[in-house]
Formats: sequence, structure tokens, C-alpha cells
Amino acid sequence: MRGFVIFLLVTVQTLGYSQVQSTRVKATVHQGDTIPSVSLDPVYCIGKPTYKSKRKQARWNRLLHNVKTVYPYAILGAARLREYETKLASMKNDAERKKYMAIAEKEIKKEFGSELKKLTMSQGRILVKLI
Repeated sequence: MRGFVIFLLVTVQTLGYSQVQSTRVKATVHQGDTIPSVSLDPVYCIGKPTYKSKRKQARWNRLLHNVKTVYPYAILGAARLREYETKLASMKNDAERKKYMAIAEKEIKKEFGSELKKLTMSQGRILVKLI
């Protein structure tokens, strides 16, 4: 009897948590496919920020300059990273992965080495964050 009561309590608790919440959205049918249609909140574009002190304005300008400098490298780096991750996932053992990563590192150094060495420390940190 005691086991049955415990079983009943556990079952009731589990059933309470297993209910699925659903959301209804509008849908349109286009060429036989049903496409969900969701309206989004408006997005407001704001101009350049203004700062009360010249020091904060200078910091913002420097950050903006650094981001504009490293952004093209970040896009290329992110694309390469996705490419390498898919190839590494298909490899079977760690030895293959190490060889492939060594080759990839040499390619990157050959292609971007001299340009990346010219970056400052803060630009390098921003580049890593963007990737």
C-alpha cells in the first residue's frame, strides 16, 4: 500500500510537469507550404551617442575605430571556424584532428600572419570577442 501511494504521488507530479504549452501564430499558405507569420516589435535606430566628457567620447571613438579595423578579419575568421568545426567533427581520432589543425594554422599564418601582427593588443581582444 505504501509503495502504491509513493507511485501515485510521483506519477501525479510527473504529469503536472509534462504538459506542453503551445502558442498560436498566424500562418499563410504560399504555393502549398504553410508559413508562420509573426509580427515583430518596431526597431528604432538611434544616432551616434553623445558623451558629457571628452574622455568618454575619445574612448568610444577609439573602440569604434578598433572594431572597424578588425571586423573584416572577424567575419573571415568566423567562416573559417565554422568550416574547421565541420571537418573536425567528421574526423575519427585525435591524431587526425591535430594534423588538420596544424595545417589549418599554417594556412592562416601564411595568409593573414603579417596583417594580424600589426594589430594592437586591444584590437586583438576585440577580434577574439567578435569571432
